[in-house]
Amino acid sequence: MNKNYKLSRAIKFAMLSGVYAVGAGVFSTAQAQQAEEQIEEITVTGSRIVRRDFEGTSPVFTLDSSSIQDAGTPQIEQVLNELPQLVPTITTTSNNPSNGGQAQVDLRGLGSSRTLVLMDGIRLQPSNVSGIIDLNTVPSGLIESVEIVTGGGSAVYGSDAIAGVVNIKLRQDFEGVQVQSTYAETGESDGATQTISLTMGGNFDGGRGNAVMYMSYDDREAVFAGDREFSAVALGPSLNPLGSVAIPDGFFVPAGANAPSQAAYNAVFGSGVPNTDYIGFNTDGTVFSRTGTVNYKGDTSDPGFNPASYSYNYSPVNYLQLPLERRQVAAFGHYELADNVEAYAKMSYTTYNAAQELAATPITSGVGSTMPVTNPFIPADLATILASRPNPTAPFTLYKRTTEVGGRNGDNNYDVLQMIYGTRGDFQVADYTWNWDIWGSWGRTQRTEIQTGNVSRSALNRAYNATAANPDPLGCGGLNPFGLGQISDACAEAISVQAQNTTVLTNTMAGATMTGGVFELPAGTFQVALGVEYRENVADFKPDQFLASGDVVGFNAQQPTTGAIDVKEYFVEFDAPLLSGSPFANYLGLNGAARHSDYNLAGGVDTYSLGLDYEPIDQLKLRGSYNKAIAAPNVSQLFRPQNEGFPSYTDPCWNGSAERTGANAAQVNALCAAQGAPANFPQGNSQVRALTGGNPDLAPEEADTYTLGSVWTPDIQDVNLRVAVDWFRYEITERIGSVGASSIVSRCFNAQDSNPTFSPSNQWCSYFERSSSGVAENVRATDQNLGKMNIDGIDLQVDGAMQFGPGEITANLAWTHLLKWQQQEDPSAPLTDQEGTIGIIVAETLPENKARLSTGYALGDYSVQWTMNFIEGMDVVNSDAPRSPVANGVVPTVGSYTYHRLTGTWNPSNLEGLSLTAGINNLFDKAPPIYTSDSRAGIQANTDPSVYDVLGRRYFVTASYRF
Repeated sequence: MNKNYKLSRAIKFAMLSGVYAVGAGVFSTAQAQQAEEQIEEITVTGSRIVRRDFEGTSPVFTLDSSSIQDAGTPQIEQVLNELPQLVPTITTTSNNPSNGGQAQVDLRGLGSSRTLVLMDGIRLQPSNVSGIIDLNTVPSGLIESVEIVTGGGSAVYGSDAIAGVVNIKLRQDFEGVQVQSTYAETGESDGATQTISLTMGGNFDGGRGNAVMYMSYDDREAVFAGDREFSAVALGPSLNPLGSVAIPDGFFVPAGANAPSQAAYNAVFGSGVPNTDYIGFNTDGTVFSRTGTVNYKGDTSDPGFNPASYSYNYSPVNYLQLPLERRQVAAFGHYELADNVEAYAKMSYTTYNAAQELAATPITSGVGSTMPVTNPFIPADLATILASRPNPTAPFTLYKRTTEVGGRNGDNNYDVLQMIYGTRGDFQVADYTWNWDIWGSWGRTQRTEIQTGNVSRSALNRAYNATAANPDPLGCGGLNPFGLGQISDACAEAISVQAQNTTVLTNTMAGATMTGGVFELPAGTFQVALGVEYRENVADFKPDQFLASGDVVGFNAQQPTTGAIDVKEYFVEFDAPLLSGSPFANYLGLNGAARHSDYNLAGGVDTYSLGLDYEPIDQLKLRGSYNKAIAAPNVSQLFRPQNEGFPSYTDPCWNGSAERTGANAAQVNALCAAQGAPANFPQGNSQVRALTGGNPDLAPEEADTYTLGSVWTPDIQDVNLRVAVDWFRYEITERIGSVGASSIVSRCFNAQDSNPTFSPSNQWCSYFERSSSGVAENVRATDQNLGKMNIDGIDLQVDGAMQFGPGEITANLAWTHLLKWQQQEDPSAPLTDQEGTIGIIVAETLPENKARLSTGYALGDYSVQWTMNFIEGMDVVNSDAPRSPVANGVVPTVGSYTYHRLTGTWNPSNLEGLSLTAGINNLFDKAPPIYTSDSRAGIQANTDPSVYDVLGRRYFVTASYRF
């Protein structure tokens, strides 16, 4: 069997029917027979060489435009995240964190910064200082297909392709006019999304040129966590209402070393309330206890009310689906300047707005949380308690949530422009055709974020320092923080801050490539590709002066970030068909690539790859590849100054912690005491103030990636079938990251044997401090080259089609089995296994098995598609390393989930150009799993909204007309 027959069989899998789904080819038998007569050379993502072979040595997964349309959403990342090779990262249903509404992809769970995203083989314009691509900027209505190459690609495409490459291919040579509109809505009659697009194109000058214009508008409505029962109440351990101790009523927090007397507590409450308990404030000036809510006079009907331990239910006002409004314009064209010479240009512009909504600002530490005893608004009961302290005139801690100021809203406006221009052609060298391409690209991104709901620390501090002689230092009538709704509108305005942050990114690229044949080998032509590229990324982030000064509570304080990275690259690639038609070698080929990258900061690095293509017998192909890949540090990792954040954590000094009662309880108690945390320390806040930042001395990440697999295409009458099985491995060193604040605090208390002597002077203990009341704060974590990552797994892909009665059945299965997913927190720590686990923050979902099955039936003008997405159950784990299943009565596992989508399409033959599609996502209205961590904080919305469907059943309809 010769190579051309092999290619014809591969083309069968490339010519797709109208019910195409995941895979390198679901096909129509009629189209496949036609394709045998018109074999073309094609370029597959993962190589720059034009090959007469659809299947490369690295696995390639393809998604076509009909699959995207069948999903009923203009958000391409939602469709991609169904694929088992991807781990959903921060998406349209992730509010905190939200990435400002950006949409990103993450291959293998290695992080978005290790996945390279291209559009027609050229890097897209990034939307943040980390250089990560925002898929909201892709003109989704022009997508022809999406190709995903796993196994690394730095030798071919450069930095950031450690996990692989996602190449978005747009429609070319469009002729005519097409109008398309989609409307979708949930079964709860909310969360509506609608999009409308117009595409116009045609040839000109006798067919020497073609031009395409595209315009679109998208609108996505918000859904709040309070709109769904499972997310309406913030849950904690044992799935009880938890919320936050920063309550609108205000809490007095007793200091361990200066605690009030028990007699004073008894005088106010009677017996039963310990003098370590937090004290809240009713609107009439009386006080109530947090534990048991003794003397509480507020509303107890809220579903988040927990009479055993009063807290604020912050969940309802958070977004469950972020609102978005987007407008896009794109124009593409090419023109034949002369024989074998063509000029081309592409322009895309996206402007969109996305919002983030959080509960009102909590004030629990730092300036603005301390009040002197001279404040004239202190209620009489509190004054009695304060006077009983050993030092009655000392300031005291007051936790407060400023609901009077309003919620924290981040309104993000993006303007993203990219222009690509070039000239390409071909020429003859002896008997070989050489193709050449010289191109350049320039892009600019501007993001403007307007934040409301912030509180000025200094203004609040001035208000708290009011005296009887000067009760109104802000000139607003006097600020009374004691009790729900007691701060007047004038005072709320006096302490509130509106901030505006601006990010500007410019990206300049240029490149030149030549590909062609050099000489003949036994099985065909030895081909090479040669090229040079240049890239310059400039980033400038300017926070509002309030954020930069730190005079803010609410959103995190931030510092300016400015930096530039440029790189010059030289690369070569070859394809050598060694044997054909030999015994035990129907075909044998070798290919490889090498690239030298010279960075202005990281210096010179080399990457290379090698692939083997072996066909021992007809219908069976064996393939393998090795890639040496890198990811150079980006602007954010290199230049980001220290910024403020508030991650969740579990304090080992908490009086209910496992460390307090474990085998090393005596050492833990002694270390807590040495740091100023008393034995009865109640961890009042589930978040800790942390400072993170970049590091100009970072080295590039390095990775060795391997794939080994087989492709079986059996010759079965009236059946087209393709089965591909591939093993993959990633070995990453010099991983760039930071040790999390929770891990730093835990390591101070000997997590991973980091402090075996429990010394207060241990390096991990030196990374944070404690306040006078024992609260951990100011945890310092900057980016470093940390430890290793090792990932192993198996991909299975099955594509098939056959005639069934008068119509045709198609089926596509994509399945990934994760054998190993290990990460090392730092070079001295052991590798920890994380496969089969789900973390307490988003983008930590690593099921051992994930699959997508799509089946369809087409008959005449009609087709129907059924798609199932399977996510295997996982252990719920801590964020602390080593990661282990949680305890303390929390749900230890999340069960397996299967989602279903049903789609039907009508393409009436008597109304040429018209297409109608209707469908239902989450057909059986499956609610997400509910789980929390073993600490004081649960995951947002009590589940992972990026992985599990939080909106419920959704209906959609799409109408398209082309003329």
